[in-house]
Amino acid sequence: MKKYSLWFFLLILLSTVSVSLYAVDSDGMNTTLVSEEKIKDKIVEIKDTNVLDNEAKNSLLSIYSKTLDKLDALKNNRSHMADYQLLMKTAPAEIRKLKKEQIKEEQKAAKPLFKKGQLNQYKLQELEQMLNAESANLTAVQTQFADLKQAIERESGSATKVRKQLIEANHKLESLLEEKNQPQRGISDEQKQANKWYLEVSIAALRSQLKMWDQQLLSLPIRLDLLEQKKKLSALKLTRIKQKQAELQQAVDEKRSSDIQKTQDITRSEQQQAEGQHPLILKLAKSNSQLSKQINEKNKKLKEYEAEEDKSDA
Repeated sequence: MKKYSLWFFLLILLSTVSVSLYAVDSDGMNTTLVSEEKIKDKIVEIKDTNVLDNEAKNSLLSIYSKTLDKLDALKNNRSHMADYQLLMKTAPAEIRKLKKEQIKEEQKAAKPLFKKGQLNQYKLQELEQMLNAESANLTAVQTQFADLKQAIERESGSATKVRKQLIEANHKLESLLEEKNQPQRGISDEQKQANKWYLEVSIAALRSQLKMWDQQLLSLPIRLDLLEQKKKLSALKLTRIKQKQAELQQAVDEKRSSDIQKTQDITRSEQQQAEGQHPLILKLAKSNSQLSKQINEKNKKLKEYEAEEDKSDA
């Protein structure tokens, strides 16, 4: 994590500055927020009342609906903030574990994947199944590697965006605090109470978002380190899978050639034995010889096709 140390220090400094901007209300109040249940009860009450006209009803229902949205945002921000805090605690141990796994993967790569002659005991169909399984495994790890690479690129560029959001949100918070302290005139008590709840919840939601962004910035260096270690392990696995796939492909090719050679030997033997025999036996031997040649030609074409596929994949 040495390469992140300076960045980490700068993020701590930035976070300290941003927290100072929203840590305390301008009026010093420690507000108890309205509950979600209370707002839902008010929505039911407004819908059922006959005292208010439609315009007043719709206005109150709109405010209460937006208040519920802000309460939900507050909950989500606190959850994300807790996730970042938890990650900063657990990431060091996970990084150590990943580095150990990398060492094991490097040690595996230094050893032969299969013992000498081990693959000869398998039938062609079994070897092809093993090769297909490794191909599927390769696709999965390639997808994982690409996802990790994109995540690193995205996270690497996130700091600038978050800093901009912090500045804009602090301006918005100042505006909300000023609005909260302004007297409300010319509206009903019900409307005043609804506005008050909405502003209090909006301020709390914005504060929670600012704190969440602080935790996002503070955790960024170690999150990047974690992603880098995962990507490194994924790259090592890719190398090993490709090596295993190549060895299996070679074994499949050799097995096919061996099986074709055996078929040709049997065919030649049958032809030799059929000399001077009944015409039907001679015809059958000739048919077997032609079939053997066709199989050999198809095997050559299959090898050429697989070679072209390997080139396009590379």
